[in-house]
Amino acid sequence: MTDFDMLDELRGLLGGEVDLVMVGAVKDPCIVADIDSTKQLLYAA
Repeated sequence: MTDFDMLDELRGLLGGEVDLVMVGAVKDPCIVADIDSTKQLLYAA
């Protein structure tokens, strides 16, 4: 399964837009704050 396949599956399951972002990939503090305020944990092992 590719990242794009997973993105499509998540959009279907969650019924909306999904952004896949790797932890630490975003450096801009304003964008990080926005992501942190809206992110939802889907799975934690």
